[in-house]
Amino acid sequence: MRSAAGLALVVLLAAGCWNWSFPTDLLADGPGPDSPVADLRVDGGQDFALDLEPDLIPDQAPPECPPCTNPATPICDKGKCRPCDSDGECLNGFCNATGECPAASDIAHVNSSSRSCPGNGDKATPFCAFVDGADSGKAHVLVEPGNYDGDVTLDAPQEIHGKPGAILKVSACDKLLIEKAKVTLVGFTIEGSIKIVSGTGVLLRDRIGPSACIGVEATGELTLERSFIFGHDLGGVHVKDKYSLVNNIIAQNGTPGGPQFGAIKLEVAPSGSRLMHNTIAFNQSKGGAKEGAIRCEAAAAGSMCVNCLFWGNTPNDQGYPMGPNCNPLFSIEDYKSPASAPSHTSNFTVTDPKFVSLTPGTDPADYHIQPTSPARDKGNPLATGLPADDYDGDPRSDGQPDIGADEI
Repeated sequence: MRSAAGLALVVLLAAGCWNWSFPTDLLADGPGPDSPVADLRVDGGQDFALDLEPDLIPDQAPPECPPCTNPATPICDKGKCRPCDSDGECLNGFCNATGECPAASDIAHVNSSSRSCPGNGDKATPFCAFVDGADSGKAHVLVEPGNYDGDVTLDAPQEIHGKPGAILKVSACDKLLIEKAKVTLVGFTIEGSIKIVSGTGVLLRDRIGPSACIGVEATGELTLERSFIFGHDLGGVHVKDKYSLVNNIIAQNGTPGGPQFGAIKLEVAPSGSRLMHNTIAFNQSKGGAKEGAIRCEAAAAGSMCVNCLFWGNTPNDQGYPMGPNCNPLFSIEDYKSPASAPSHTSNFTVTDPKFVSLTPGTDPADYHIQPTSPARDKGNPLATGLPADDYDGDPRSDGQPDIGADEI
């Protein structure tokens, strides 16, 4: 109790709430040699010592960083410089994919609500149209919330970030294109589809759909991570080059009588490609020799979906929603594999994945799993190239990760 009372005295004195002179005769002997003390002065400058328990002494201030002048590590954190993690950490509101904070002169700003239209692209007088930011020649483009015409061909190396509420409206198939260059789109809602004709498309944390097209069609290289692909009549993702498909929710794509596939179609399987930790649910195809989940052509034989959650997808005529050239590994399946299919002894057949919603729809949160899901702690922790985070950016387990895009 002595230390609690002493702490209260410090608070009152520091706040100026108590004008009181400590009796000097009580300080004749002073504190013991091993006692932690706090020295104070009151009124006429009289010294006294206040005994505090060690655990009540305030923590020392965190160590100061050296100047973080290296562009690769611009953020001070607990005495060390590190890469940025999010746009909000950077003074200019932009953290690029390599963890650098670009200079203001390297960023084009776009705001459909600006009164400076057409603007010159700086923060004070931003462009009003998405296409103007894309054509600015700047390496980085920051797009404010609003509705934008998405019928644009992106053919210069750029990283384009959309703040929450930035919506690209695409009028028809093959209207939002990436050609010849590496283009990164982060954080957009794309109402429609996108096609990577050549070059490289990097799609991170995007919501893409619905459309009457293939949602994401890639003749060039494709990185698709932490994105929600839904409601595309001709299928979700069609890949014809090297790919990295990780931590995505791909749902409600395809139609019963139409496409050759529902969620994913792989034409090839180049070295270094990744297909893991995806939740693939309620996708449809016309059945027969077609698959609702993943279709792998002959050149993609041996493709494996590692730590993936399959649920409610249209099966082919063998009762198998993945083609015979595709192999799930440490994944959840909602069907009985045919005898002619590859061995699936590492997978799990369950009766209910226990999604958060009983009737998942167009909200990615519907496809998150409950704490009692059989997907918990069932993934392969030793697979090459496992992501450190999940669909939401939450860290994966240090032990066995959860199956699918979501980590509890």
